[in-house]
Amino acid sequence: MQEKENKWLSIAKKAAFEAGLEILKVYEKDFKVTYKKDDSPLTIADQNANDIIENLLKETSIPILSEEGKHADFQERKKWSQLWIVDPLDGTKEFVKRNGEFTVNIALVENGVPIMGVIFVPVMNWLYYSSSLGAFKVVKGKTDKLPIINNRTNTVVV
Repeated sequence: MQEKENKWLSIAKKAAFEAGLEILKVYEKDFKVTYKKDDSPLTIADQNANDIIENLLKETSIPILSEEGKHADFQERKKWSQLWIVDPLDGTKEFVKRNGEFTVNIALVENGVPIMGVIFVPVMNWLYYSSSLGAFKVVKGKTDKLPIINNRTNTVVV
């Protein structure tokens, strides 16, 4: 399982990074803002990032539930023991304001429990990820292991 988990994590990190690069291309020029039914903003950056992520995650054969993707019917989704949960551009309001406070988020959930996650901060070029191996932050090619804190006991787990 560890080999499969490592491969999935590599794919998720690549997807987040490539989506982030695409987001920055849009961020650096003028773009149109439309609004979804819930009145939240939507840009071409959201859609392009989603396409990149979904195309890369398809390699895992694990279903994808993305904020910007097509959603399978709940009757179908409730049968999934694993799924990727994706927010291709979390913080679209901040993206529109051009304040740099937005991320690309990808998580792998198994039986309702998150088992792996990737967060990429495109403007800062920071990558955070976690798996059964721990939590890590990558900045300028340097990877640092991060502590994991149990909020119930306020103790460091790893």
